Amino acid sequence: MRPNFDIGFHRDLGIARAGVMTLNHLGLLMGATYFWTKYVSIPLATEAWVSVEEIWFAREMGFGSMEIEGDSLVVIMKLRSPLLDHSDISSYVLEAQQLAKTFTTCRYQHIHREGNSVAHLMAQEGFLLLNCLLVVGGWP
Repeated sequence: MRPNFDIGFHRDLGIARAGVMTLNHLGLLMGATYFWTKYVSIPLATEAWVSVEEIWFAREMGFGSMEIEGDSLVVIMKLRSPLLDHSDISSYVLEAQQLAKTFTTCRYQHIHREGNSVAHLMAQEGFLLLNCLLVVGGWP
């Protein structure tokens, strides 16, 4: 499975919304959801937070392996690294790495904004919606 995520950040309100879509190995949409959080100080923290939420989402959907795609190179590099730093996002990174161990395989892939356009639009649209979940193609 290939979960892909992006965030929308509203600095004045300190809130963020994330859009996540999950594709199977054929590129077909398996599921999509929005995540919401408040009291966020920086967009990078939101990118790290949503990586944790994305792993939980994939786990709840029953996926055994996955390749996480995101457009934040900093977050992807930290998720790949076995070294723990003491940055503002280290607690999110550690939690994501621990959750990833429950999968047969879990890889992290950086993609450019152009390859992340659907998740980006979902994140922007998420400011207008309450929590929702859409599942296409059934649960695995």
